[in-house]
Amino acid sequence: MSERSSQRYDISVGVIVRWEGKSEPCLSRTLSKGGVSVGTQKRWPVGTVVDVEMVHEKTRLRTTARVANANPTTVGLEFYQPSPEFEAQLLELLERFVPQARLASIVHTSKNALG
Repeated sequence: MSERSSQRYDISVGVIVRWEGKSEPCLSRTLSKGGVSVGTQKRWPVGTVVDVEMVHEKTRLRTTARVANANPTTVGLEFYQPSPEFEAQLLELLERFVPQARLASIVHTSKNALG
């Protein structure tokens, strides 16, 4: 299991996931520099590559992502080779929310460390 390279924040923005000529409107649950977790009942196989569009007010960010994980109500999408322009726009979006955002309490701890 790989460790996260960036903090996730509880941020809700509109997300449109596109694949194979279909689209699924969703809301983000968490957002980070590395990816987005969306609320959806769709379950794409882990590794599936999708197009992602995030919408907040007049800002639209588009990139490609890979399905990193999925459960019955949430899919984790890892941004895949994002452009420098996307990364800059994402950072601006995160900076708008982070002062008000509550850091997501998602911590991965090994079982041995709990003892």
